[in-house]
Amino acid sequence: MAGHSQFANIKHRKGAQDAKRSKVFTKLRKEIIIAARSGPPTPDLNPRLRAAIASAKAENLPKDRIEAAIKSAQGNAADDSYEEITYEGYGPGSTAIVVHALSNNRNRTAGELRHIFSKHGGKLGEKGSIAYLFDHVGLVVYKAESIESFDALFNLATSLGAIDLEEGGEGEDKVYTIICSVEDFGKVRDGLYAQYSDGELAKLSWRPKQKVQVDSPELCAKLVSFLNDLEDNDDVQYVEGDFAIVGWRLKIEVRYNSFGGVDSLEALNSRCSSTSLWDDQENAKKLLSERARVEEVLASFRTLEREHADCVELFDMADEGDGEFLGGLWETLTQLERRVGRKKAECMFSGEADNSGCFLVIRPGAGGTESSDWAAMLLRMYVRWAETYHGFTTEIIDKIDGEAAGLKSVTVKMSGRGAYGWMKTESGVHRLVRISPFDSSSRRHTSFASVEVSPIADDTINIEILEKDLRIDTYRASGAGGQHVNKTESAVRITHIPSGIVVQCQTSRSQHQNRAEAYSLLRSRLYEMELQEKEKKMAQEHDSRCDIGWGHQIRSYVMHPYRMVKDLRTGCETGDVDSVLNGDLDKFITATLTYKLSQAQR
Repeated sequence: MAGHSQFANIKHRKGAQDAKRSKVFTKLRKEIIIAARSGPPTPDLNPRLRAAIASAKAENLPKDRIEAAIKSAQGNAADDSYEEITYEGYGPGSTAIVVHALSNNRNRTAGELRHIFSKHGGKLGEKGSIAYLFDHVGLVVYKAESIESFDALFNLATSLGAIDLEEGGEGEDKVYTIICSVEDFGKVRDGLYAQYSDGELAKLSWRPKQKVQVDSPELCAKLVSFLNDLEDNDDVQYVEGDFAIVGWRLKIEVRYNSFGGVDSLEALNSRCSSTSLWDDQENAKKLLSERARVEEVLASFRTLEREHADCVELFDMADEGDGEFLGGLWETLTQLERRVGRKKAECMFSGEADNSGCFLVIRPGAGGTESSDWAAMLLRMYVRWAETYHGFTTEIIDKIDGEAAGLKSVTVKMSGRGAYGWMKTESGVHRLVRISPFDSSSRRHTSFASVEVSPIADDTINIEILEKDLRIDTYRASGAGGQHVNKTESAVRITHIPSGIVVQCQTSRSQHQNRAEAYSLLRSRLYEMELQEKEKKMAQEHDSRCDIGWGHQIRSYVMHPYRMVKDLRTGCETGDVDSVLNGDLDKFITATLTYKLSQAQR
């Protein structure tokens, strides 16, 4: 099965590469046909044809296809009756765009380009609508290493009527670009070719009079996607715009908190080097642990800064027309920005249990099947968030299925460094508004479910639990029946009488394992209560006995009559409901962590 999957992946990648190669060959063939028709069909007598053939050979277009294209130019085949068309329009961010196309069906090409412009928030304009922002010029490009004397090239170019000569690139990539008017292009090109042989490129082009530097990640993403779609069109030969995509400078700010007001590594090092450090062993362990955490955070940010610098350097060297390369860099920077955001959020972890794992309990509110199904949707959302976005491991330690669908309750153990620090902001009531899939009349329903989060209390945390305060019940685990039904009383329920906390576990067929897991969950719940007493603000948000309804909700998920997820504490919102329900929660959690930090600093 794995071999089949691997072969399928290879076949898929090869298919994509072949499709792209085919598009390149099609565009090269069109240019050869147009070039052959613009002058003699002999390369020695036709500089444009000579340049087109050189470009085709550079892309490994087979010799027989080159010869066939030249021969086709001498015929009258309707399919090869291409005409050169220039389109103008506005792309994403009101950028000015000029598209040069070779088409044998003007209406088809215009329709396809109009669709691409509209799809990306732009508009295909009339002829002349943005041409005033560009200069229509001729370009002849030579590699610097092929030119012995820059001065000699400059003198010859100006004597032929060139307007300017520009230098670009560095090292082996350094080039000289001779710029001339459209009227003088043929004379300048032929004169330079006679002296220096053929250059790297010779063509008529639209050059923006002024370029706008684009460094907004959002606009860069839109422009890269827009350029990719244009380049994928078979009729488009090249695209010019009045913008320059530059490397995005992510503002990486190292900000972290530490207990006792110590907020710098230097201060921590000073305290850890004190001769009286071990007078208080418990405090010493906390100091050393905090220093290790801060050092780890700083090392992570240095790594991110190096990766960001590499991406910026690649952007500075990139060709604006290389949409695929820019698209790949955009994906890399997008992932880098996500990682920076996560590290910034982790720097806001200030609680003593924030680096622990956690237990997550989800219970539906009133509403029967609707709320039970909403609880199941929340379980899926949090599991995907934990495993896909953060690499945490999850384990369901207790689950009671709903009568018709969904869940009556579920308890999940989430393991991973910082799981509680992230998840603690999710405690509260979550509201869903949608057209019910269980209502034959397709009416809109509102459902509620509560989420409770408590840190995993490890063995180093002293939680006193007296046997006389516990009531331990055993019972048969619930299930669908059949040959796998549990015939022994392996499920365990523990009630802590003073606090009223009830925990249970039935995932294992071993009563001893279930008892140990339930006891661990009880310790975590009691530890959470202790933390709540230390922080009064946390007590309101972690009240596990509040009504599951309107008055205590923290976030609403609306799927009808409009689509929006909104956090009622911070005002953070998005219209991409599907993405959130698939686990993309970092935006909301980070906003809440920032809000709580600002509240604590008042």
